[in-house]
Amino acid sequence: MRKIYTDKDLANDLLLMLKQNRSPTEISKIAHEIYIKHDDGFSDYGRDSLMALIAMNEGDEFIIPIVTLKEMITKLLE
Repeated sequence: MRKIYTDKDLANDLLLMLKQNRSPTEISKIAHEIYIKHDDGFSDYGRDSLMALIAMNEGDEFIIPIVTLKEMITKLLE
């Protein structure tokens, strides 16, 4: 049975990646994979946040600052 992946799950995964000091580009790529795998489990806010994160990653140049990413994650955890 397919796991329903919630915004909180997503936020926790992204937070863990930040704590592991992964590069923002790597985080975006992983987030994209998470979105593909679990796209039916997101609320509109979580989906929009994640799609913004993915859309703003221009190749290897990452536009969203880590601070903004942390704020996004905090909102997902509320």
